[in-house]
Amino acid sequence: MELRVEDPRLLQVVSLFGALGICPMDFYETEDRLSILLDEEYLPNLPEIRSTLIYVRRVVRKKTDVVFFSEDLKKFCEYLFYPAKIKRVEFRNSQKGKIVIVHVDFWQKGLALGAKSYKLYRARFFIRKYFPEVENVYVQA
Repeated sequence: MELRVEDPRLLQVVSLFGALGICPMDFYETEDRLSILLDEEYLPNLPEIRSTLIYVRRVVRKKTDVVFFSEDLKKFCEYLFYPAKIKRVEFRNSQKGKIVIVHVDFWQKGLALGAKSYKLYRARFFIRKYFPEVENVYVQA
């Protein structure tokens, strides 16, 4: 899959990761945050990725984080809602498609959602894009 980047700031982000030999799969951007989606194979390179994020934060002038992609939807949900501890991931069928319900502990729900429910919106964006059979994503305590 090819990543198309029109924004010059995001092009700089791709070049910074390219210096490490890492190609981002996708981005999710809001007015104050940027999430970079990387393949799971780059998980062992996490220390180098974290040091690169310092430069990325300076370039885009936003809070920046990295999410790892997995073909397994349950594992992908764990990456998306980290550091919240996920009890289980439930799949329900609806008329339009599957609904993913991520169950977390009551005290972990705020951590799973993030500020302004950022992590939930990010999860919906990435899951709908890479798992088209999924209609919606919910977090339940």
